[in-house]
Amino acid sequence: MKQYMKKIPTGFTIVELMVVVAVIGVLASIAIPIYRDYIDRGKVSEAMQLLSGVRIPLQEYLIERGTWPSIETVGAKGQGKYTTSIVSGKYVKDSKNVYYAEATMRGDSSTSIGGKKVRMIYLPGARDWDCTVEDIDANEALDYRYLPSACKD
Repeated sequence: MKQYMKKIPTGFTIVELMVVVAVIGVLASIAIPIYRDYIDRGKVSEAMQLLSGVRIPLQEYLIERGTWPSIETVGAKGQGKYTTSIVSGKYVKDSKNVYYAEATMRGDSSTSIGGKKVRMIYLPGARDWDCTVEDIDANEALDYRYLPSACKD
């Protein structure tokens, strides 16, 4: 008499594979935007580092000569890997001169930070710098969520 052994199926069923693919899809749809924001915040930190590097030369020039210089005048670095340009300027707010250094992010308008701007402003009376996106055209200002935590205080 022959005995037949039942063959036990091995591997995954199509339903199990579909569940795994669905779970991976959901996780990816949550993780990818968070990762992109993290990368963009890192790019903005390069702009903030460049702006921090021009603060002292600009401030010293103003104190010594009484005029606000351009970035080229003080010999500062005018761009970076993720920053197309660093410029300086002045405007009047509440009858006080506000001096600034401004960074423009590299990229086109299809990216969340491409072409957006962030500023470090200097008030001579306070002798202090502050990073901001205020007083920048709303279409050109960097979204608040990309600013470093020191700028959000």
